[in-house]
Amino acid sequence: MGGHIYQNVSPTSLKRAIELFAPQFSGASQQDSAELITYLLDALHEDLNRVKNPPYVEMPDVDLGRKLSISGAEAWKLSCIRNDSFVYDNFYGLYKSKCVCPHCDKVTIKFDPFNHITLEIPQQPLRHIVVVLFRDSDEVGPELPTKFIISLSHTSTMIGLKERLRELSGTSLSRLSVCGIDFDDRKIRDVYNDQQPISVIPPNGTVVAYEADTNTRDDNTIIPCVVTQYALDSNLVEVGGMNRQAVGIPLLFSIDASLSCAQIYDKTLTYVISYAKDSSGCVMSKKALRKNLRLRISTQDGPPTDFFLSPEDNQSFLSFLEANRIEFTHYFDLEWVDLIDFGRDGTKIHYSNFTSMKCDPSYTEREHKLRSDPNSVSLYECFESFTQPERLDDDNMLYCSGCKKHGRAMKTVTLWRIPKILVVHLKRFEYRGTFNRSKIGVLVDFPLDGLDLSHHSTHNINGADFVNDSIPLMYDLFGCVNHYGRMGFGHYTAHARRWDETGAEQGWAEFDDENVTNVSNAESIVSPAAYVLFYKRRLFV
Repeated sequence: MGGHIYQNVSPTSLKRAIELFAPQFSGASQQDSAELITYLLDALHEDLNRVKNPPYVEMPDVDLGRKLSISGAEAWKLSCIRNDSFVYDNFYGLYKSKCVCPHCDKVTIKFDPFNHITLEIPQQPLRHIVVVLFRDSDEVGPELPTKFIISLSHTSTMIGLKERLRELSGTSLSRLSVCGIDFDDRKIRDVYNDQQPISVIPPNGTVVAYEADTNTRDDNTIIPCVVTQYALDSNLVEVGGMNRQAVGIPLLFSIDASLSCAQIYDKTLTYVISYAKDSSGCVMSKKALRKNLRLRISTQDGPPTDFFLSPEDNQSFLSFLEANRIEFTHYFDLEWVDLIDFGRDGTKIHYSNFTSMKCDPSYTEREHKLRSDPNSVSLYECFESFTQPERLDDDNMLYCSGCKKHGRAMKTVTLWRIPKILVVHLKRFEYRGTFNRSKIGVLVDFPLDGLDLSHHSTHNINGADFVNDSIPLMYDLFGCVNHYGRMGFGHYTAHARRWDETGAEQGWAEFDDENVTNVSNAESIVSPAAYVLFYKRRLFV
């Protein structure tokens, strides 16, 4: 098949051997290739299993008081007591399933082995939400905000959005605040709570996330601050704020109450200095900015006060408030006095700088896909749909060991340990009525190289300590089974990479019955006919 000795190999003898042990695959009728692959992996593992008399091993529920990394490692070790073969070592992984009891909210976690993943193709498109993230300047220093696209089902809540953002950005979940912004007056409109549905976000709306400690402590030592930015023209008379115009996106961060006014000023400056570039791209110095950048104490809805935080005032912020008889506040106006240009004055900061952002790869990839083929779905979307929580039906109710009741629990299945060889079955056939089974012909856009599953493995996210954790979860496609036609009547072909004796890749080949041809355009492999995908984990040496 690699083109060295034979052009093609007839699998007739293999089919006859399979029929002896699995009569469901006998005859000339078309069989499901995904079912055949699953059977072959199971059968080969059983024949090659080095454990001749497998002992009974019960996979216990996870003790929530222990680290998941330890529980996951023990679950894999227990499964290997019964299973020890080349197939198991390379084709098998672990699912992590979490069930939440609808009666007492008890959480049950289990690990289960698998040798392939069946992914449903989302019929209702996922919602793609643009999120702009401001990192804590104390953590990352001065940098522009980052733009992401988060893909979620329409029934998801804000906690799901935050969890996905945490996976992509590495921020702490407890320090993320997701806000709705009024882009007309440049102010924070809503601070969403974790249980709100994502449907509260306006269609095509953008939300802003901030990394900050927004939960004030009882001793008021942590103060959340909201900063709205304005361009101010000193040549205009200040009448009802007519000499200033809101710009950019408001800031939300936290400060320690013991900080001085100068330290708070400098912290605010760190968030915005990346915007302070002239037409040549030169960043203004902090010394120059301090002369014309004013941090004014303001109110949530009313007019700003006449009190300013000086970059040279070293008294504590709380002392400043008490000395000026100002009530506890965390609202500020940052006024760029005669610094912002709305025309073409190259010596000033152009107002468009305040919309500058970095783009995460998730945003770039999703934006490109939506422009090129808005009707297709990506393989990453299928993985996202696979890990969405679902309510168990009446035939699969969970028995809760806490309240001793059966109930339709909320179940979430995620990938924990992903095998070296990953078999992905795209579920293209679905039942519509008792006798009608139809095929889903949607194009699933899958990468030929560099399938990154780092964000789809909860084992990887939780930092478990398996031996191969240092190897990135990057996969390359080496085979694809295609199905043409309809259920029960159609035609199978396959694509596979070709290698020489040294392992060097020699392109792709298409296998169509007895015909074997070279593939001139590898991108043509990605088609609506793709049914089963074979990925291998990339080796890094």
